[in-house]
Order: sequence, then structure tokens, then C-alpha cells
Amino acid sequence: MKAVLYILLVLGLIAPSLMVAQAPVTQTPKDEMTKNLFNPENTREQMEAAAREAELEGADPQVIAEAKLMWALKGGSAEDVAEMMPEWQAAVKNYRPELGVAVGSASEFQGLVEFLQARIAMAKGDEGGFKKHIMEAFWNTPAQAAQFAELVQAYRRAQKMASLKVDLSVPLTTSTGEATTLRDVMVGQKALLVDFWASWCGPCMMAMPELRRRVDYLRPFGILIAGMNTDQKDPEATAERIRQEQDIHTAWLVEPGNRPYSRTLEITSIPNVALIAPDGRVLFLGHPQDPQLWVALQKIDAGIEAPKSE
Repeated sequence: MKAVLYILLVLGLIAPSLMVAQAPVTQTPKDEMTKNLFNPENTREQMEAAAREAELEGADPQVIAEAKLMWALKGGSAEDVAEMMPEWQAAVKNYRPELGVAVGSASEFQGLVEFLQARIAMAKGDEGGFKKHIMEAFWNTPAQAAQFAELVQAYRRAQKMASLKVDLSVPLTTSTGEATTLRDVMVGQKALLVDFWASWCGPCMMAMPELRRRVDYLRPFGILIAGMNTDQKDPEATAERIRQEQDIHTAWLVEPGNRPYSRTLEITSIPNVALIAPDGRVLFLGHPQDPQLWVALQKIDAGIEAPKSE
């Protein structure tokens, strides 16, 4: 159960600052070493430096392997995993629970390794490998089934998006009643990020300041954000009122009552965003705070960086 927070971090459900708060607060050299070793914001170089220091201080190889596993879960590449795998396999084989820092058993350790391998298989489009490893992750660490299920859902969304296109010519109106389409809005842009929202949605309204910041940040990269209001009662007037109250200056659209885009994209909860290419391909679909949104944006322009608050 100790690793639950790390899995939540990997899935973007808690902030890294909360992870840091879990580190020991005492100031003994051993605790300071552990804090540095398990710092979730370490770069690869910082993690390796902390590992070397820990080794010199006499840290058990299991602890170092565990720290590397936690680091890899946060963003390690396939190459990183291949390089570190022998250390993880040795740690599982000779696991001593009393040395665990974030992992409580050999089975839990193995489950996290399988979860990591499933994520890499997903990135490679290896469906067989993904199924094999995610099932092993569930089997070894059933207490974290909800977190593993998030990855399964993400994989299924990715499969669907691989062949999904939206019709950019669907008639829409702006908040001021002007006729338009997504194709009209997207002219001259590299992509369109459509944000589905409603005035009755508390999280949507709380996210408006962030939406406004994203509008300004992404515009120079050729990515336009378009709000898509889904209110049923007086949607145009409601959308325009919110736009003025929030001082938002971007395409502010109203989805027709038959919900053509919500139905096509199978959007059942909001806030939700869809990153759409000029040919109608869906490059990302999900919650606006999902870290994978920024991965998709960076594929359009490598210069894009996720804000620190993300």
C-alpha cells in the first residue's frame, strides 16, 4: 500500500509537492539520503547521482533499486527500463520487507514493474504485451486495481483515437450568435483544443482562469483553444456572459442541442478537452489536467512546456 501515492503521481492525480511531503522530516544523514534518493522531481542525472551517493553511504541495493523504480514510474523511457531491469529483478528475488521505503512486499514491487512494462508496451502499440503486463500488475498488486484500471481506460481511448475523426463542418454558433464551424475556427492553426464546459459544472468554472492562461500560452505555437458550451438553457447568452465575466478572448462556441461532438467523442463528463488536427484526427481526448495532454501538445511543437502548476 505504500506505493499508492506514487501510482497516483504517475497518473497525474496528485501533485509532486504532496509526494515530497511524504519524505522523512528528521535530519539524520540516512533520512536525508533517502529523501534525495526518492525525490520524485529528480532528473535522470540527479537520480543517478543520488544513487551513487547512497551506494557510497552503504545503502542496500534493494533500496536503490526501489528508488530507481519509483523514478522510472514517473517518466522513464524504454531504454531506462531495459537498463534498470536487472536491478529490479534482483530486488524482487531477494526482497526484504523491512527495507522497503515506498513498497511493502516483493509482490507489490513486481506489480509496479509490470505496470511500468505495460505502460511502455502501450506507448509502442504492443497490445499483446500491454495485456500481459497489466494483468500481471493486477495479480501482484490488487490493492491498486483502480489506478491500473486508469491505464487500461487510457489505452482503450488511445486505440479509439487512432482511427477517430470528427466532422469539422458541423454547423455551430458562437456565443454572440454568429454561424461558424470548427473548420472555420481552425484556419491557419496547427491544431484546435476544444474545451467542453457548462455553467452548472463547478470544476469547469473553477478551471476558467487556467483556460484563459492556456489560451495566451498556446496561441504563439499555432494552437487555438475554443470553448464549447454545453448548457441546455439559453446556451448562447450563458456562454457570452461567462466569457465576459472571465475576460476570455478566444473562439467561444455553443454545441447544438443534439450534441454532435459530445456523442462522437463519447464525452459523458466535463470538463473534457479534445485536441483536434486540421484533418479532423483526434490527438488527445480526456480531462484538461491529464499530463498526457501536454505530451500530445509537445508532439505538435517540442517547444511547448507544461506549466509548473500542472
